[in-house]
Amino acid sequence: GLYEKPGEEGISHFVEHAIFNGGTEHYTPKEQLALKSKLGCSNAGTNRSRVRILGGFFPNHLENYLTLAQEAAFAPAFDAQIVDQERQRIFREFSDTKGSPDFKDKSQFDRQIYRNGVHDYFVLGNEDVVANATPQHLKDFHARGYHPNNADLVLAGNLPSNTLDLIENYFGSIPSGTFTRFEFPSVSPLESQSVSHTSAPDLVNQGNS
Repeated sequence: GLYEKPGEEGISHFVEHAIFNGGTEHYTPKEQLALKSKLGCSNAGTNRSRVRILGGFFPNHLENYLTLAQEAAFAPAFDAQIVDQERQRIFREFSDTKGSPDFKDKSQFDRQIYRNGVHDYFVLGNEDVVANATPQHLKDFHARGYHPNNADLVLAGNLPSNTLDLIENYFGSIPSGTFTRFEFPSVSPLESQSVSHTSAPDLVNQGNS
Protein backbone atom coordinates (compact mmCIF):
# COMPACT_ATOMS: atom_id res chain seq x y z
CA GLY A 1 0.00 0.00 0.00
CA LEU A 2 2.79 2.44 0.77
CA TYR A 3 4.03 2.25 -2.81
CA GLU A 4 0.87 4.00 -3.96
CA LYS A 5 0.99 7.55 -5.25
CA PRO A 6 -1.77 10.12 -4.60
CA GLY A 7 -4.82 8.98 -6.53
CA GLU A 8 -3.82 5.31 -6.34
CA GLU A 9 -5.16 4.52 -2.87
CA GLY A 10 -6.32 0.90 -3.02
CA ILE A 11 -4.56 -0.05 -6.27
CA SER A 12 -1.98 -2.28 -4.55
CA HIS A 13 -4.69 -4.38 -2.89
CA PHE A 14 -6.60 -4.49 -6.19
CA VAL A 15 -3.47 -5.74 -7.98
CA GLU A 16 -3.14 -8.53 -5.42
CA HIS A 17 -6.69 -9.69 -6.14
CA ALA A 18 -6.09 -9.57 -9.88
CA ILE A 19 -2.75 -11.39 -9.99
CA PHE A 20 -4.05 -14.21 -7.79
CA ASN A 21 -7.28 -14.77 -9.71
CA GLY A 22 -7.06 -13.01 -13.07
CA GLY A 23 -5.01 -15.46 -15.11
CA THR A 24 -1.44 -15.14 -16.37
CA GLU A 25 0.44 -14.99 -19.64
CA HIS A 26 0.42 -18.79 -19.79
CA TYR A 27 -2.70 -19.76 -17.84
CA THR A 28 -6.33 -18.71 -18.13
CA PRO A 29 -8.13 -17.76 -14.90
CA LYS A 30 -9.70 -21.24 -14.90
CA GLU A 31 -6.29 -22.90 -15.31
CA GLN A 32 -4.84 -20.70 -12.58
CA LEU A 33 -7.64 -21.83 -10.28
CA ALA A 34 -6.78 -25.44 -11.12
CA LEU A 35 -3.17 -24.76 -10.08
CA LYS A 36 -4.34 -23.41 -6.74
CA SER A 37 -6.65 -26.37 -6.23
CA LYS A 38 -3.64 -28.74 -6.33
CA LEU A 39 -2.26 -27.13 -3.19
CA GLY A 40 -3.47 -27.94 0.29
CA CYS A 41 -4.19 -24.26 0.81
CA SER A 42 -3.41 -21.04 -1.03
CA ASN A 43 -4.12 -17.38 -0.51
CA ALA A 44 -2.79 -13.90 -1.13
CA GLY A 45 -2.77 -10.81 1.05
CA THR A 46 -1.69 -7.18 1.00
CA ASN A 47 -0.37 -5.08 3.84
CA ARG A 48 1.41 -1.74 4.01
CA SER A 49 4.75 -2.93 2.66
CA ARG A 50 4.26 -6.20 0.81
CA VAL A 51 2.00 -8.61 -1.04
CA ARG A 52 2.19 -12.26 -0.02
CA ILE A 53 1.36 -15.27 -2.20
CA LEU A 54 0.91 -18.14 0.23
CA GLY A 55 0.70 -21.87 -0.31
CA GLY A 56 0.67 -25.05 1.74
CA PHE A 57 1.45 -28.29 -0.07
CA PHE A 58 3.00 -31.73 0.04
CA PRO A 59 6.63 -31.88 -1.16
CA ASN A 60 5.67 -33.50 -4.46
CA HIS A 61 3.53 -30.44 -5.27
CA LEU A 62 6.34 -27.91 -4.85
CA GLU A 63 6.41 -27.22 -8.58
CA ASN A 64 2.70 -26.40 -8.55
CA TYR A 65 3.36 -23.71 -5.95
CA LEU A 66 6.45 -22.36 -7.75
CA THR A 67 4.44 -22.17 -10.97
CA LEU A 68 1.61 -20.34 -9.24
CA ALA A 69 3.93 -17.91 -7.45
CA GLN A 70 6.07 -17.17 -10.48
CA GLU A 71 3.15 -16.67 -12.85
CA ALA A 72 1.06 -14.62 -10.42
CA ALA A 73 3.89 -12.35 -9.30
CA PHE A 74 5.69 -11.78 -12.58
CA ALA A 75 3.37 -12.67 -15.47
CA PRO A 76 -0.22 -11.71 -14.60
CA ALA A 77 -2.73 -11.19 -17.42
CA PHE A 78 -5.21 -8.88 -15.63
CA ASP A 79 -8.20 -10.42 -17.36
CA ALA A 80 -10.81 -7.66 -17.69
CA GLN A 81 -13.76 -9.83 -16.64
CA ILE A 82 -11.94 -11.08 -13.55
CA VAL A 83 -10.83 -7.54 -12.69
CA ASP A 84 -14.47 -6.49 -12.57
CA GLN A 85 -15.38 -9.53 -10.46
CA GLU A 86 -12.58 -8.77 -8.00
CA ARG A 87 -13.68 -5.13 -7.87
CA GLN A 88 -16.99 -6.32 -6.40
CA ARG A 89 -15.18 -8.52 -3.87
CA ILE A 90 -13.11 -5.54 -2.79
CA PHE A 91 -16.25 -3.44 -2.31
CA ARG A 92 -17.53 -6.22 -0.07
CA GLU A 93 -14.31 -5.94 1.92
CA PHE A 94 -14.88 -2.20 2.23
CA SER A 95 -18.36 -2.89 3.55
CA ASP A 96 -17.23 -5.57 5.99
CA THR A 97 -14.26 -3.56 7.26
CA LYS A 98 -15.86 -0.15 7.59
CA GLY A 99 -19.09 -1.68 8.88
CA SER A 100 -17.30 -3.37 11.76
CA PRO A 101 -18.33 -1.84 15.12
CA ASP A 102 -14.71 -1.27 16.12
CA PHE A 103 -13.40 0.12 12.80
CA LYS A 104 -13.46 3.76 13.91
CA ASP A 105 -11.97 2.88 17.29
CA LYS A 106 -9.08 0.96 15.75
CA SER A 107 -8.44 3.72 13.21
CA GLN A 108 -8.36 6.36 15.92
CA PHE A 109 -6.09 4.23 18.09
CA ASP A 110 -3.61 3.76 15.21
CA ARG A 111 -3.56 7.49 14.50
CA GLN A 112 -2.88 8.26 18.15
CA ILE A 113 -0.10 5.68 18.43
CA TYR A 114 1.72 6.15 15.11
CA ARG A 115 0.95 9.79 14.20
CA ASN A 116 2.67 9.65 10.83
CA GLY A 117 0.30 8.19 8.20
CA VAL A 118 2.75 5.39 7.36
CA HIS A 119 2.28 2.69 9.98
CA ASP A 120 -1.47 3.33 10.01
CA TYR A 121 -1.97 3.52 6.22
CA PHE A 122 -5.38 2.14 5.20
CA VAL A 123 -4.52 -0.53 2.63
CA LEU A 124 -8.06 -0.96 1.25
CA GLY A 125 -7.73 2.61 0.04
CA ASN A 126 -10.43 4.73 -1.53
CA GLU A 127 -13.68 3.41 -2.96
CA ASP A 128 -13.63 5.89 -5.86
CA VAL A 129 -10.13 4.81 -6.88
CA VAL A 130 -11.18 1.16 -6.89
CA ALA A 131 -14.38 1.95 -8.78
CA ASN A 132 -12.52 3.71 -11.60
CA ALA A 133 -9.43 1.49 -11.84
CA THR A 134 -8.92 -0.22 -15.21
CA PRO A 135 -6.78 -3.26 -16.05
CA GLN A 136 -4.23 -0.82 -17.48
CA HIS A 137 -4.01 1.04 -14.15
CA LEU A 138 -3.27 -2.29 -12.47
CA LYS A 139 -0.68 -3.22 -15.10
CA ASP A 140 1.09 0.12 -14.71
CA PHE A 141 1.28 -0.22 -10.93
CA HIS A 142 2.45 -3.83 -11.19
CA ALA A 143 5.23 -2.90 -13.64
CA ARG A 144 6.71 -0.40 -11.19
CA GLY A 145 7.71 -2.83 -8.49
CA TYR A 146 7.01 -6.52 -9.12
CA HIS A 147 10.63 -7.56 -9.74
CA PRO A 148 12.69 -10.41 -8.24
CA ASN A 149 15.00 -7.99 -6.43
CA ASN A 150 11.96 -6.62 -4.58
CA ALA A 151 10.82 -10.11 -3.59
CA ASP A 152 11.63 -12.91 -1.14
CA LEU A 153 10.87 -16.58 -1.69
CA VAL A 154 10.43 -18.38 1.62
CA LEU A 155 10.08 -22.17 1.61
CA ALA A 156 9.96 -24.34 4.72
CA GLY A 157 9.40 -28.00 5.39
CA ASN A 158 10.43 -31.35 3.95
CA LEU A 159 11.63 -29.92 0.64
CA PRO A 160 12.81 -32.09 -2.28
CA SER A 161 16.56 -32.44 -2.82
CA ASN A 162 16.35 -30.55 -6.14
CA THR A 163 14.60 -27.50 -4.66
CA LEU A 164 17.41 -25.06 -5.52
CA ASP A 165 17.45 -26.27 -9.12
CA LEU A 166 13.69 -25.80 -9.35
CA ILE A 167 13.94 -22.26 -7.96
CA GLU A 168 16.60 -21.40 -10.52
CA ASN A 169 14.46 -22.92 -13.27
CA TYR A 170 11.36 -20.94 -12.35
CA PHE A 171 12.87 -17.62 -11.27
CA GLY A 172 16.44 -17.42 -12.54
CA SER A 173 15.70 -15.85 -15.92
CA ILE A 174 13.32 -13.12 -14.71
CA PRO A 175 15.01 -9.73 -15.12
CA SER A 176 15.56 -7.44 -12.17
CA GLY A 177 14.01 -3.99 -11.98
CA THR A 178 14.26 -0.85 -9.92
CA PHE A 179 14.88 -1.53 -6.24
CA THR A 180 11.98 0.05 -4.36
CA ARG A 181 11.66 -1.73 -1.01
CA PHE A 182 10.02 0.50 1.56
CA GLU A 183 11.99 1.54 4.62
CA PHE A 184 9.73 2.28 7.57
CA PRO A 185 10.65 5.35 9.62
CA SER A 186 11.02 5.02 13.36
CA VAL A 187 8.05 5.91 15.54
CA SER A 188 8.87 8.60 18.09
CA PRO A 189 7.90 7.95 21.72
CA LEU A 190 4.59 9.30 22.97
CA GLU A 191 5.18 12.54 24.86
CA SER A 192 1.80 12.87 26.51
CA GLN A 193 -1.21 10.85 27.51
CA SER A 194 -4.04 10.49 25.01
CA VAL A 195 -7.41 9.20 26.21
CA SER A 196 -10.36 8.21 24.04
CA HIS A 197 -13.91 7.47 25.14
CA THR A 198 -16.16 5.68 22.67
CA SER A 199 -19.81 4.74 22.97
CA ALA A 200 -20.41 1.10 22.06
CA PRO A 201 -24.14 0.42 22.40
CA ASP A 202 -23.76 -2.76 20.34
CA LEU A 203 -21.75 -4.28 23.20
CA VAL A 204 -24.35 -3.60 25.89
CA ASN A 205 -25.78 -6.81 27.34
CA GLN A 206 -29.42 -5.86 26.98
CA GLY A 207 -30.67 -9.17 28.35
CA ASN A 208 -28.68 -8.99 31.59
CA SER A 209 -27.89 -5.33 32.23
